[in-house]
Amino acid sequence: MDSNGSRICGLMAESFPPQCGEPSVKLLDLKPESIVALMSPEDPTLASVAWTDYSTSVEGELGPNGLSGVKVLHPVHVAGSDDLILRVVDLGIRVNEPVTWPFDLTNSTDADTALRFSNGQRLEVTLSDESGEVYRWSDGMLFAQAIAQVDLAAGETTAYLLRADALDLPPGEYTARAWVAAPEAADAVLTWTLMITN
Repeated sequence: MDSNGSRICGLMAESFPPQCGEPSVKLLDLKPESIVALMSPEDPTLASVAWTDYSTSVEGELGPNGLSGVKVLHPVHVAGSDDLILRVVDLGIRVNEPVTWPFDLTNSTDADTALRFSNGQRLEVTLSDESGEVYRWSDGMLFAQAIAQVDLAAGETTAYLLRADALDLPPGEYTARAWVAAPEAADAVLTWTLMITN
């Protein structure tokens, strides 16, 4: 999306910010807040430009000027308190395919909030079945061992994108749990039912 409105693009050019390639369709009434993990450049002259760093699907009524009645198809799960709200898009997981989890975290207060991290990890995701935890996103990863503070201004949203190689798990139903790795966000813990399909 930019100053000319929102579009869903057949491809994205590898520029910065990304350029929308053809074919594309205008999304006439898309609400930006309905899209999780919108990315945007830090350059204030490009403040109207935003995009997703993952593929998503929408539906609506196609007319001569674009798509109206736009609805985002992937389910969104939300958790948090009056202060911090964490959201994730459930893009689905298929056996032998890489995994993407788009998250965003919003400071819903009218004051700045500081998040303090003990290392370079920002989020965690686990999957469990009847036997207990069977997957943890951070297993085997190395993170910078440095204390860091991330400041979220009042009303600000920051996006995170967790990626993983194909999961070594059989198809079936799992309980997913996700949280921000900062004590200030202890109430923003997501739990949802996740399906791995063939």
